[in-house]
Amino acid sequence: MQVVVVNDRPKSHLTVAHWGGLIAYLITICIVIAAQQHRIAPAVMPLAVFLSNLGNEMFIALGFLVLIIVAIKIHSKEDLKLAVWTFVLVTVVVHAMKQIYGYWLHRPSGGHGGFPSGHSATSFALAFLLSERFPKLSFLWYSIAVGISASRVMIGAHYPYQVFVGALVGCCLAIYLNEQVHPNTRLEDAARRWHWLIMSVPLVTAIMSFSYECESGALLLPGTAVFFILGMVLRVWARRHTDLAKSDGMMLCTSGPYSILRHPAYLGNILICIGVTFSTEVLWLIPLTILFGIAVYGMAARSEERDLMNRCGDDYEVYAQKVRRWLPSRKLSVTRKISPAGWGYALKRELPLLLLLVPACIKELIS
Repeated sequence: MQVVVVNDRPKSHLTVAHWGGLIAYLITICIVIAAQQHRIAPAVMPLAVFLSNLGNEMFIALGFLVLIIVAIKIHSKEDLKLAVWTFVLVTVVVHAMKQIYGYWLHRPSGGHGGFPSGHSATSFALAFLLSERFPKLSFLWYSIAVGISASRVMIGAHYPYQVFVGALVGCCLAIYLNEQVHPNTRLEDAARRWHWLIMSVPLVTAIMSFSYECESGALLLPGTAVFFILGMVLRVWARRHTDLAKSDGMMLCTSGPYSILRHPAYLGNILICIGVTFSTEVLWLIPLTILFGIAVYGMAARSEERDLMNRCGDDYEVYAQKVRRWLPSRKLSVTRKISPAGWGYALKRELPLLLLLVPACIKELIS
């Protein structure tokens, strides 16, 4: 079978929806910080109350309704599923996080369920989908999302960090689900090329944050060790087998960890990032680290699979049918005997990842 590559790439890595979301998020940070530093003008409060309550309900209801109607009108089952699944998944993830952190990360009033902000998550997710469908109105969609998110701090319903994380949760989920329906090949290639730089966002945030740290050594040390070591083991194991495949002149590695899942190295990266987040003591950022990993490495995996399909053709198609992307799909292949000589070199290549733990150690010393 001859694999033909269709050149359907957009002109830039990021669409209006992506750039708009980034700008809107930065504006939200500025507005919220300003609202915390200065007394809010009485004339602004009625608008904040409206956006936080009736305005939010109207935007969510009408926005998703528009997406559903448009999907039905153009006979697109994929777009219909995208709208429904985005709403459902954002709701489920946000409420799961509220249940996990509800009795620890309170609202300013002392009430439970403050982390993360569901209003911010849903409004930013919806603004992204609407901007993808109606890019000329992107400014309007994100302006509403910014207003709703900022209003939650102005009326005392959330702390700023709860709004910031909520907005990122909504954006990550919306981007990931949208990529499953409308893949942006250049964005996927960029995610593959710059994945460590992108994943540094939640890690740097965790290192720079000193709020609501967990001081339980019985939880932090095992959490850091288990996730970091598991990630390192996966990466060393994967590197050993890819090195062997390259030395044999093979373009496709199907032995070792690649016999049970297609992207063990990427999964190892996610586990390592979770371990690093544990080491910073900022456990409330672990869900954000996971969502970043799912979004970034989901796109990177699609880019890698597209290249492998182009190079390997039928061989990779058969392999992909047998082996799942992330979850183990069958028994481990032990048909190939591996000499112990190359394991030291594979481990040596991965040892620099230990430097990821250094900033957390420095943070602990100075805090």
